[in-house]
Amino acid sequence: MKINLAGDVSFSLLKGEAKNFMIREKEEKLFKIFLSKILNKLNINYKLYYNYMFKDIKLKEYSNEQILYNTNIQIRDINPFEHMKQFFKEADISFFNLETPISNKGRHVGDFNSEIKYLNYIKDLDISLVSIANNHMFDNGEIGFEETLKNLENNNIRYIGGGWNLSNARTLKTIEKKGIKITFLAYTDHCNRNFYGLARENNSGILPLYSKLIKKDINRAKKISDYVFVYLHFVLENKTLIHKEEQKIARKIIDYGADVLIGGHSHVPKGFEIYNNKPIIYSLGNFIFGYNSKNWGNNLVSTIELNKNKISEIKIYPILSKKEYIFSPIILNNSEGIKLLTRIKKDSKKYCKTKLLLNEKDCYLSYKF
Repeated sequence: MKINLAGDVSFSLLKGEAKNFMIREKEEKLFKIFLSKILNKLNINYKLYYNYMFKDIKLKEYSNEQILYNTNIQIRDINPFEHMKQFFKEADISFFNLETPISNKGRHVGDFNSEIKYLNYIKDLDISLVSIANNHMFDNGEIGFEETLKNLENNNIRYIGGGWNLSNARTLKTIEKKGIKITFLAYTDHCNRNFYGLARENNSGILPLYSKLIKKDINRAKKISDYVFVYLHFVLENKTLIHKEEQKIARKIIDYGADVLIGGHSHVPKGFEIYNNKPIIYSLGNFIFGYNSKNWGNNLVSTIELNKNKISEIKIYPILSKKEYIFSPIILNNSEGIKLLTRIKKDSKKYCKTKLLLNEKDCYLSYKF
């Protein structure tokens, strides 16, 4: 069986202001308390993690000088998946992180919201499921979030990491192909609307990165599945390094019983780790985005091959997704792709002591189990 994975997807121009990337001052105290409780459960140094997560979020980083808007009508009117259809079609299961509401209702309180027309492109892609557990899902408010749920359901696009209430959000999404059952779970370490966006018994929302919750969900999933894939929206933004606190969280999820850990939120690709013979994908970076930042460059997609008994191989391919290609990426098969893969190979060894094999002829990295 082949599972194809891609990174963060948003079709939205950056409509909000830079301040929306920052934790709102009046909510910061409550957010710190909430985050500290989560990290304490994982025995993680809260102050160290918090400083690394937020010390570089400065208003100047998101000034107009550093944000390049994709306002070219020809670019905006194309199918953003046009060059990557084959990548998804050849997979038995496919997945990406949907980092935007898709709604024409609600109050725009954040940075992202995408037009309804993009649902048709996702539907045509025949994607297996998407994650909605990320910090931008409430950028169009509660009404926009709930309309996004409705739009996804009406178009038969399966989602994980959120729902109409806590119980609904934790409903296990299991896909069976070729006699193999895989359950996908998703969580985020924060929401730009903070507590407002978290799923509760009587409120819609997304699932938080809370260790007890995740452990229970993994245990439930393992009873009915051959494999459990977990997506975490949690890594350092705009940083290629893999910090030890990120690594501690990722490894903890594997220790809970996850078979594959997929990370996101950095918007830049990071190294890979094989931990206890299980893959940790810290970040594939962006897949499709409606705007660009000078911190961003080319990114990655990944393929995991497995059978009933074990994961056999993971492959990592570079994609051209910067400048005019940020909204419509293509597989990168040249020296520029080799350059990115070489950096990923070095980072995987440096931060994770994981040795990946570089195939320069066909332009991919691999690890055979």
